[in-house]
Amino acid sequence: MITTSIKLSIEVENGDETEKDEFLKTISYLYHYEFVKENSGYGNKRYLQYMLTPAVHHSCGRKRKLSPEEEEEVRKDHFDLGLTIAELVSFYGVSKATVCRILKR
Repeated sequence: MITTSIKLSIEVENGDETEKDEFLKTISYLYHYEFVKENSGYGNKRYLQYMLTPAVHHSCGRKRKLSPEEEEEVRKDHFDLGLTIAELVSFYGVSKATVCRILKR
């Protein structure tokens, strides 16, 4: 997996950091940010530097009911041992749709 970092510089007027806070809150879903340093600017402005790295998280959709190992067991139980879908449903405690979805993969 390749991880890249992005340097971000935000211009802030002294005393007004609400836009900066809102921006960082918005990107925090996709990136982890770390404050690096502050540079002075002209007049009442200053520049804040942040290092952004992609957040490794958040798979889309719901969490799976069974682990990949358990899904493999479901397949083996069905194809090797000949258990029916109804038996697999009651044994693993999942819905019929879940078992069917596992067997299709």
